[in-house]
Amino acid sequence: MNFRVALKRMRRRYWLLLVLALLVALCGCEEEAAKPAPTKTPTATATPVPESTATATPTPLPPTSTTRPTSTATPTPPPPTPTLTLEQLAALYPELAAVLNDPELSAVYKDLLVAYEQGGEPALIAAAQQRGLLTPEGDLYMRLVLDTEDPTSVVSQLEAAGVKVIRTSGNQVDIGVPLALLQAQGGQPGAFLTQLTQLQNVIGVQPPW
Repeated sequence: MNFRVALKRMRRRYWLLLVLALLVALCGCEEEAAKPAPTKTPTATATPVPESTATATPTPLPPTSTTRPTSTATPTPPPPTPTLTLEQLAALYPELAAVLNDPELSAVYKDLLVAYEQGGEPALIAAAQQRGLLTPEGDLYMRLVLDTEDPTSVVSQLEAAGVKVIRTSGNQVDIGVPLALLQAQGGQPGAFLTQLTQLQNVIGVQPPW
């Protein structure tokens, strides 16, 4: 009888221990489940820098010219025509010697006389136009220089000879000589120009510039 009672007590203790063990096990699982999961810190991964793969672009060669080089040598100009002196011109044109050696006549009008001897009236007109010595009416423009500021006497003589008086200023008288007057005396313009320089009170014949 005592043996059975003892056996029952042992069985109760066994079940109590088993229950306690189960309870302890369950509590341990719940504590593990309640613990927060550790947070993983992301590790920065260095991105490898790719090596430069740039390749140098080759410089294209200049196109080969097929044009033959042009000579840049400056052509040598022809030698200038020597300018003749008044003495040489007078020897070349004896009929103009007196007027070419007249110191009261400007050299520019002597050039016109030489042009007339070489090419006639067209050459004289061209030379006068080039030098600005033609009036709008086509007369030869000249300026007389006087030794007085009273041009009355000279103006009277000029108008009587058919010369056009353009203006007077002090001891200067600007005139226009028709080309017909230059050729009136045997086709020798020099003869008329000599008469101008020999007028009383006239001491010079100059261009009006």
